[in-house]
Amino acid sequence: MNDKTGLGSFSSDCGVNEMLRSGFPRLALARAMGVPFAPYIMNVKATFESADTQSVPNQGADAKCIQDTLIDAMETSIVVAVPATNPLQPISDFFNKWQSGLEATLEVQGAPRYVVTPKPTPLATLSGLMGNGKWPSGWVLSYQQQLFMSFNAPFALPNYPVQVCCTFRGWVPTSDMFISMSAAEALSRLQDMGVEVPTNYLPVGR
Repeated sequence: MNDKTGLGSFSSDCGVNEMLRSGFPRLALARAMGVPFAPYIMNVKATFESADTQSVPNQGADAKCIQDTLIDAMETSIVVAVPATNPLQPISDFFNKWQSGLEATLEVQGAPRYVVTPKPTPLATLSGLMGNGKWPSGWVLSYQQQLFMSFNAPFALPNYPVQVCCTFRGWVPTSDMFISMSAAEALSRLQDMGVEVPTNYLPVGR
């Protein structure tokens, strides 16, 4: 397929053809039309209240996808909510983001539903793999899907309470015309604009 729009790529080479190959014709159409994309932030939060709290399961994102959303970055914040006892504690808290030992699983609930990390994975590893610019093509969630995480402390933490926030940066078209649009309509419009769409193209589950 050749991109005849001349628009180049969005974040991490997510252009018209990339969105088509990934099975998201609505986002491909938005790119082809030159519709601006705006950031859309979702947080998954958990609090380890005391030494008795070893796990915080099934925490959903505080915002839902209202249309196809391109996720391209994840950041983790870990805050030990106790007063500083020495001048070096803020520095220690900063590096605790990478050395806390906290783990989490990540799954997508909705349609389709699938598991991203079936086993508890260190939060530092998740942030490292999914950090800004690390994803080759981004990750698209539809309006039927939502992020869920379960958090785990494999050993007793030195201080409590500990507040964890995993933030996912998404991008959505700044027009509501794509919310109720079918995949077939998006494909038809792309073809009318001169974008080559194979006749056997079938966006599974979209």
